[in-house]
Amino acid sequence: MEKYTAYRPKAPQNNVFPIRLKKLDLNRYREELLIMPRIDLLQEMMKYQEEAEKLKTQPYPFLQKGSVLFSVIEFVAQTDDLRSIASAYRRHLDFQMSLS
Repeated sequence: MEKYTAYRPKAPQNNVFPIRLKKLDLNRYREELLIMPRIDLLQEMMKYQEEAEKLKTQPYPFLQKGSVLFSVIEFVAQTDDLRSIASAYRRHLDFQMSLS
């Protein structure tokens, strides 16, 4: 009888998950974000913002990932300030997606 195990993607060397995935899987991305330590989550946010600055136009999947990222940050934030910033940025991304 075969034994089945849950799929666990390998974490990159620096523990920050790449923004561009070959196949966008938002639910798996959300799950991985939720189990990340807070410092890695903030590094992911910084990486996302740096990548967003480099792009002239942000493709829809990129906006989706950002929305998921900032909703998770909003959910796990320990301060009202961080929660407010994450919420505002997520709403901004959701608005950009509605225009696409």
